Amino acid sequence: FVILALGESILVTGTTFGEIEATTATVSAFVVAFLGSVALWWLYFARSAEAARRTFSSSADPGRVARSAYTYFHLPMIAGIIAVAAADEFMVAHPGDRGTGASVALSIGGTALFFAGHALFKWAIFGVLSWPRVVAITALITLIPVGFLVPALALGVAVTLIAAALAVWDSLVYRGTVRSPRGAAKDEEVATDDNADETDTDVERGLTARSANSGETDAEDDEDSGAGGADEGGGTPNIEHGPGLTVS
Repeated sequence: FVILALGESILVTGTTFGEIEATTATVSAFVVAFLGSVALWWLYFARSAEAARRTFSSSADPGRVARSAYTYFHLPMIAGIIAVAAADEFMVAHPGDRGTGASVALSIGGTALFFAGHALFKWAIFGVLSWPRVVAITALITLIPVGFLVPALALGVAVTLIAAALAVWDSLVYRGTVRSPRGAAKDEEVATDDNADETDTDVERGLTARSANSGETDAEDDEDSGAGGADEGGGTPNIEHGPGLTVS
């Protein structure tokens, strides 16, 4: 459904662009709208979709995960894509006009709705909250007052940059160029566990060495006791040679 919704949004934008005069502003608006759709596609399909399929196939309760992730939490993403498509249509047709309440709500609200749905999707699959998407939604909210003061094209550029920045961040985290806060916390937890294991191993080695030394000391004490008993007995023990005859 996501790829179909994105394809329909690009088709609607292209149809609108084909019906108007091609100017620098309209061409720029069409390019911005197309790049925005690419950014949304990249966020969903670059890594999370394939990783979600692997996690879903190995889940202990795939039915529950499917209902939450692929039914409930896909609805806001689809609704967000439709809203963004309507905003892009307005931007391509009127790139120099200032934003209206409807255009600002569709552009910012639609993108934020997609981010929120994708964050919930990742939470349902992986069990973690995507803080970069929370930050991106916060950045979109700060653009609401600006959207009424700048042309629709400028607002579209700002929204597309936020989506592109989030996609780049996901790519960098996936490649290991940067570390997410969750990954850093996990590495620290693993390092702490390793140090604890090393400490336990050292203690076990110390106890083993003490036990070995104690065993050697006891063996030496037994040998000394046996030697002392032989000396106290006068050396060679008596040997009997028949009844009534004893030779010392």
